[in-house]
Amino acid sequence: MDLDEKIDKNLMDEFLISDLVKIIHKSYKHYLMHQLAYLDVTPGQIPFILELIHEPLYQSDLTSKLLLSRAVTAKTLKKLDEKDIIERRVAKDNKRKNEVFLTNKGKDIASKIEKIEENWDNILLKNFIKEFPDLDEEGLKKVLKSLAKASLNSIIEERENFDDFRDFDTFNKMYHSRGHPFKGHHFRGNMSRKDFFRKRGEFRGKRFKK
Repeated sequence: MDLDEKIDKNLMDEFLISDLVKIIHKSYKHYLMHQLAYLDVTPGQIPFILELIHEPLYQSDLTSKLLLSRAVTAKTLKKLDEKDIIERRVAKDNKRKNEVFLTNKGKDIASKIEKIEENWDNILLKNFIKEFPDLDEEGLKKVLKSLAKASLNSIIEERENFDDFRDFDTFNKMYHSRGHPFKGHHFRGNMSRKDFFRKRGEFRGKRFKK
């Protein structure tokens, strides 16, 4: 019995869209952890490494781009520094700031991470084309973009609805993270996360308020 037959026996047709998204996400994380084992890098360190591929950045810029706290940024960079993946220097044009660079080891790891992610995309695409020969990569991206937009809209509506939510303590227990839902994620392209969400008019830097 091959994997497709096993999956069919698991009644995947009855899964919700959210179940299918979870399967993809968890499978990706499992694949990533397995592939990263020999690199001595954790998933949480990947966004920092990928942000530094093309140019050095101020430590404060990394905090802003990845939507993280200064404490989390400092802790992660300390670990990467200890592993000789990055190097921090006082900026020449601003003595109060640290510039962060990838070392040669860091550049090599960054290249391998990109290859790992590219391989994962190819695995998904290969199976997708096998199931849907009439569609290509662009067709798949259109479907996923539509789902991504719907997901973003659900977050916007949730935040707008809960702006006037009076029982804040109850809501806070249900919603464990009061920060940005995409904190710590690296997105490809030149546009930063803040610019992306500002352009779409989403979140607008709002925080939940009592």
